[in-house]
Amino acid sequence: MHNRGILIFLTWRLALTVLIAADGTPQFSSQANPTCAALLRGLASNPKETQLRVDQVKSQLAALADPDIVVYAAVPNETGMGILRMESTGKGKDIMSETVGQSPMTDATFRRAIAAVRQPNNFYYHRILRDELPLPNKDQGKLVLFMDADRYGFTPETFEYPDAVLLGSEKLETALHNIKRLETEDHAKGSFAGIFGFPRTSEEYLKVFGSQSDGQTFGPLDTWIDHFHTATDTAARRDVQVLSPSSKDEALKMFGEQDGIIAIVIHADGAEMRIPGKKAITLTPSDIAKAHFAKSPFIFLRMCQPTDSGFGEAFLKAGASGVWMNRDTIEASDALKEADEFMRLVRSGLPIRQAIKQIMQKNPNSRLRTLLLAEQH
Repeated sequence: MHNRGILIFLTWRLALTVLIAADGTPQFSSQANPTCAALLRGLASNPKETQLRVDQVKSQLAALADPDIVVYAAVPNETGMGILRMESTGKGKDIMSETVGQSPMTDATFRRAIAAVRQPNNFYYHRILRDELPLPNKDQGKLVLFMDADRYGFTPETFEYPDAVLLGSEKLETALHNIKRLETEDHAKGSFAGIFGFPRTSEEYLKVFGSQSDGQTFGPLDTWIDHFHTATDTAARRDVQVLSPSSKDEALKMFGEQDGIIAIVIHADGAEMRIPGKKAITLTPSDIAKAHFAKSPFIFLRMCQPTDSGFGEAFLKAGASGVWMNRDTIEASDALKEADEFMRLVRSGLPIRQAIKQIMQKNPNSRLRTLLLAEQH
């Protein structure tokens, strides 16, 4: 039998905020804006793949029946970093495509700036991005998407576009369909299921934190036991069914049986999610991408990852309709509070996208450090 509704998957890592070193200060000089072709000949980590992604989006924008669909993309080039803006004009018509921002900052500096902006009150890098790569103020009333082909962290929230969505794949039309679902579907009466993976024993603590299980880096075991009790109290209050997978295959099977929302808050060590238990369960992006989510659930994802390891895209590839995730470290207590608030709002009948917007409006950290991806392979 399928579990209809929301799966809450909670396990966490307490982590320190990542700070940007002072020597990351970029140097700037005036440069003329290059053409779109020059942008695509640039110095991207994988320039052929980036060009392919941009060309695919342009082709699909041209085929859309609806005008006013806007896609922004960050693309490095010979003279620094450029921002492309592409907009649909209606089926059978040429799209509008232009370079709306150009900066001499390097690929590495752009990545540092993006990472720094996600830290509260980092006005220096906010100013750099605003002054060097300003986005045009002409998208009111239009649906705006961001494309981050090279995983810079080029997100709507970073550039103060809270109503925009991050495009996670090549299938633009399906992404638009899924965005509509997020804006309209009511999950108030759906069933919620949860996996709470906080370590509760010394053995689980060792398996989750490995060589860093000295009690100094991640705090004492008692702290994690308290988090587990908070999580189970939340489950009881929000009518969440607690699930306990005993293997990787069983965990992926549980994901695949959901057809509403899967919310995940999880400890990650590099490109591995870790679930405590008698036998530690590790999940990689590759593991998740091979799963099959037949009912296209939505994924709420919170995990401790200073850099993007590809988990969001993996869930989308498995068949998720969308993913709301963070791209930075986060405190376990903050993750639990945000999961509880998300469940509360969805339980009240608020559509998923409206619930996300409301949380972002109230919580500056959530607005800066999270992003919404939409697609389905």
